[in-house]
Parts: sequence; C-alpha cells; structure tokens
Amino acid sequence: MDQPLLRYAGDIDLKILKAILERLERSSGLFAADIVSYDSINALSTAYEDMLALLLSSLQRSHVQLPPKLGHAFNQVVGELRNSSVPNPAATAALIPLAMPFHPRLRTRVVMAQKNAGELLRRAEAGELNIRGVAELRLPLPPPLHVQRAAPTAS
Repeated sequence: MDQPLLRYAGDIDLKILKAILERLERSSGLFAADIVSYDSINALSTAYEDMLALLLSSLQRSHVQLPPKLGHAFNQVVGELRNSSVPNPAATAALIPLAMPFHPRLRTRVVMAQKNAGELLRRAEAGELNIRGVAELRLPLPPPLHVQRAAPTAS
C-alpha cells in the first residue's frame, strides 16, 4: 500500500514563501507596466531563483523518493539553474505541487507567478524585450585637464 504523505515534502516556510511571491509578482508587474530595465530584470531573476530554491530545498530536505519522471524534472531544474538558464516551465510546474501540496490557492499563485516570470526571463535572454537603460548609459567624464596636469610628476 502506497503512503501518499510520504510522496510530498510540504515542509515550507509560508512566511518566506509569501514574501518571495510578493517580490515575484511585483517584479512581473513592472514588465506589465512596460518598465523594463536591467534592475527590473535582476529583481525578477532574483525572486524567480529564490522561489525555486525554496521549493527545491523543501523537496530535498524531505528525502522523499521521487518517481523517475519527477526525479528527472528535479534534476533538470537544478541543472538549468546551475547553468544560469531559465528552467523548463513544465519541469518546474510538475515540482511545485509536490513542494506545497497542502495550500492549493497559494500553489496556484506560485505556479502562475513562476510561469509568467520564466516567460519574461526567457524573452529577456532572447533579446525580445526593449530594455531601458542601454541608450541611456553614460560613461563618466574624464577629470578636467587642469586637474590632470596638477598631478605630481617624478623628477
């Protein structure tokens, strides 16, 4: 007889999860408002990775034996994170219900937030987003000539 509770982790700090979820949703909201900058991409990427780290650590701490298909999904997500790429959304979506089985409404929000953030990050990686700040990049001006000449010289 299969014991269903042994298949799930569920050991997740909801306070941390909600804080990360709010950051994730807020960062995605900047993209929806067409405020795309390197800072907003970094904020979204950090929140996305923090959420995945929280979910994956919950699964890892539980020491549950994942079915082969989900074990493959887990390893794929971890490998893609290590390679600094956005994990496969299907693999991520398959793991979220295992990491938080007891909170269906919150789980739905997390799945949607991760899916949206992943799509935005993939588009940013592919160069499909108009990122502000590139044209606005200004190099620092060199010091005035009189300051450069005033530097002591070796005699």
